[in-house]
Amino acid sequence: MAPKDGSIPVIINVYNASLNKTFEDKRTLKLSGLVKRDDILLYVQSSKSSYKARYQPTKEQLDKASLIVLPDSSTPLAKTSTKRKLSEALADENASCRSTVVAKVVKVSPKKTVANGLSVKSLGIQDQTGHAKMVLFKDMAEREYKEGDIICCSNVYRKLYQNRPQLTTVATSQLEFVQSDDLDLMDSQAVEAFDEDPDFTKPEDVPDYTIDEIMYTDVYTPCNKSACRNSKYKDNACPKCGDKDSKRKTCRVVMKTASGLEVTAFEDEVKNLLKQDVLSLESNDCLLTQVIDALPITFSAKIVNGTLRNCKSK
Repeated sequence: MAPKDGSIPVIINVYNASLNKTFEDKRTLKLSGLVKRDDILLYVQSSKSSYKARYQPTKEQLDKASLIVLPDSSTPLAKTSTKRKLSEALADENASCRSTVVAKVVKVSPKKTVANGLSVKSLGIQDQTGHAKMVLFKDMAEREYKEGDIICCSNVYRKLYQNRPQLTTVATSQLEFVQSDDLDLMDSQAVEAFDEDPDFTKPEDVPDYTIDEIMYTDVYTPCNKSACRNSKYKDNACPKCGDKDSKRKTCRVVMKTASGLEVTAFEDEVKNLLKQDVLSLESNDCLLTQVIDALPITFSAKIVNGTLRNCKSK
């Protein structure tokens, strides 16, 4: 039965974390800055917008609408992000076009840390049209996922990696857990391609090492600009871009294992080795004292070009 004032009830799936706690039963809210797109979808583009939405969808349009997306107001909705099935997103070779996909998680890779401490995680996802590998970075890679989760991820694009198409997220991508009856009821099929992908395999047993000698420590000022990748200041400036504004300190420690192998650990891995959240970066001597006090250090890690990765202190 429709209200006497002529308004109609609607169901809104809210994926904006800042709004979730705002909604309570029988509470009246005013959402400003709504934008109509594709005739049936409403978006909140900015919580600071002063104009109101006048759009009122018909019942027929509401029946057709499978999702009402409210992206975070701090990240503008990409105009090129189009809702697509996985098969369509993987077929689009235009890297400038972004897709929004809704899919079921059928495989979760271990989180890996690559150069400069960047967190990376891969998801094997599936919908009614097929499957895809989707690569996540930074905060999205830090989140926990499990098989059976249904996710909606925006601004992903097709990329070839080792001659295989996959979906890759970008800085403006947003990922949320959603509900979908169609995907909930879909059986998760074993995808052989994911089992053969090394990103989805559990890390192999890595050997243990013991550090009993510190060669030297290096506390230095790194450039804050991401393009410079923590380049060490020389003569109080970044040698790549000339920046002089960084006040941050970081470090590296060069060590020798009991077997005579010389290895280097940067700040995050030094913290892992020492099991410390904070390092003494006031000077080289302060850091050296902190490291020596922890000797001997037994740990497992991968060594890439002489640099420690994914350290786990015993």
